Amino acid sequence: MKLGGVMTTAGTTDVQATDSLESRLTARALSTFERLAELGRADDARACELFDKFQPAISDIDQVRIAPLSDDEGSFVVRDRILYINEDPVARLLHAVTTEFERRSAANDSIPDPAELPTLLESVFTDFLLHELRHRTQGVETYDTVQRLKAVGGNSAMAELDVLADRDAAWAYAAINVGWGNRSEFLASFREALFLSSAYFFKIFPIPSGRHDKIERAIGVLLMAARLANLQFANTVVERSELPLDAPISIVLSSTRNSLAIYKGEPSKKLLGVANDADGVVQLVVDVGNGNFDSALVRSVKMMSRLNLLR
Repeated sequence: MKLGGVMTTAGTTDVQATDSLESRLTARALSTFERLAELGRADDARACELFDKFQPAISDIDQVRIAPLSDDEGSFVVRDRILYINEDPVARLLHAVTTEFERRSAANDSIPDPAELPTLLESVFTDFLLHELRHRTQGVETYDTVQRLKAVGGNSAMAELDVLADRDAAWAYAAINVGWGNRSEFLASFREALFLSSAYFFKIFPIPSGRHDKIERAIGVLLMAARLANLQFANTVVERSELPLDAPISIVLSSTRNSLAIYKGEPSKKLLGVANDADGVVQLVVDVGNGNFDSALVRSVKMMSRLNLLR
C-alpha cells in the first residue's frame, strides 16, 4: 500500500514504515470491531444503542484492507467479508496528521513526543472508520444510494446523516477507549474525537463556501464540541437529563446564511433554539468557509452560551 506517500518524522517516505503503518491500522480496525461487539453484549440502554448502530455494520467483516477504490465505490466497500477502505482519503488524512505533527515539532511551542505519532494516526483512522461504518446502518452505504438520496432530499438530507454519523463515531470512539464507567473520562474522549473532525477531517475534505450542506455539517459538529470545549473534567460534570453533553446536535442554515435552527437528534428530534446574526451566525459561516476552525469553535461556544445550551 502506498498511502499517498505518508511521511515519517524524518521527512522522507519510508516503505517499511508505511507497510508497518498499514498493518497497525488494519489491526486497530479489527480490535475496534472486537471491542464494539464486546460492549454491545452488555444489558443496558447504551449497549443497545451501540449494538443497533454498529453491530450490523461489522458482523459480515473478517478482514480489513486499505486499497484504491473507484469513485463509484466511495470511501469503502465490503466484498466477500473483507472491508476495503479507500486508500486516497486515508492517505490524505494521515499525511495531514503527520504534517501538523512535524509543524508543531519545528515550532518548538509544544514539542510532541515522536513516539506519540503512531498512536495519533491510529486514533484519527479509528474515528474516520467509525464514521464510515455508521453509514452502513444509516442506509447510505453505497455511493449510488447517497446520490439518489440527494436527488430526492437535496444535499442537506445527507448532511444531517453525516453530522449524526460524526456524533455516533465520536460516541463509539469514547466507549471503546474508556468505557462508560467514568462519565468525565467518557466525555473527555468524546470531546477528543469531535476535535479530530475540525483539526483534520474538515481540512482534508475542504468545505467550499458555496456548499450549504457542508457548512451545516461542520457547524453541527462545532456546536457539539462547543458544549465540551471549556469543561474541566477534574470537577464533577453537571448535565441536563434532557440534553446530556453527548447529545446529537444538527442544524438547518437559512438560505441567506444569517440564521440557523439548532436541533437535538435521536431518539426524538427537538428544536433547541434559533440563532441569528446577533448571535454571530454570519461570521461563523465565514470562518467555516475559510477553514478557520479555531475561530469557529470560539464563536460556537459564545453562540451556545448565549442560547443557554452549553450545559
